[in-house]
Amino acid sequence: MLQIAVCDDDSRMVSIYERAVREGLKQCGCTGTIKLYEDGRNLLCDITDDGFYFDLLLLDIEMPGVTGMELAERIRPFLPDVKIIFVTSHIEYAIDAFELSVFRYVPKTELEARLPGAVEAALRLLALEDGYPDCVQGVIADCPFDSPMGLFAHHLRRRYHLPAFPVVPIGSVAWAMLIGPGYVKDSCHEAAAGSELPLLLFSAGEDTTVPPDSARTVWEARGKRDVWIHIPNARHAL
Repeated sequence: MLQIAVCDDDSRMVSIYERAVREGLKQCGCTGTIKLYEDGRNLLCDITDDGFYFDLLLLDIEMPGVTGMELAERIRPFLPDVKIIFVTSHIEYAIDAFELSVFRYVPKTELEARLPGAVEAALRLLALEDGYPDCVQGVIADCPFDSPMGLFAHHLRRRYHLPAFPVVPIGSVAWAMLIGPGYVKDSCHEAAAGSELPLLLFSAGEDTTVPPDSARTVWEARGKRDVWIHIPNARHAL
């Protein structure tokens, strides 16, 4: 069962966050408990002094006593893997949020459009991190790629003949603000290397969307123990 906390000094916003989490749990088929806070100091005390554990936190940034930014920084030693979603009216904090490796940054001006998706994405990732269901016996990877930013760099070179720097770092910051640092930093190769499930890998020699050698890189990262099928004259199917 997932442990979730929401914190905002505005009780009306706390209720909105709670509804978003409950709907997200329903959509993802997950179960979880939600603890509500209107004072960041209480949440900080519960985590650092009383050992409360949370998988997901929804935090306002501008709060009296302790800000959401301070809270996120101070709880990291206690909850290093917690997913944090910042919900705030202050877009100027986006860069600092990126440096804290928060999962998503949702402006309150776009709450209705972006909060449900951010919550659902976090819940689905948490469910996946718990492991695959017992019924899953293997994974098929069709034209896998390393990371979103790696794919971005590939297309900059192939289509526009541009170097990765400085476009990719700038794009990383923009994506982190819109989607979350986790999306920017994730590596498919690292995730595949740590999985015990067998993989069936496919790659296409004429692929113009994903680097054709990405599947080979995954295959090699896993010690060449899986099946890799390369089709020289095939293209990427969209």
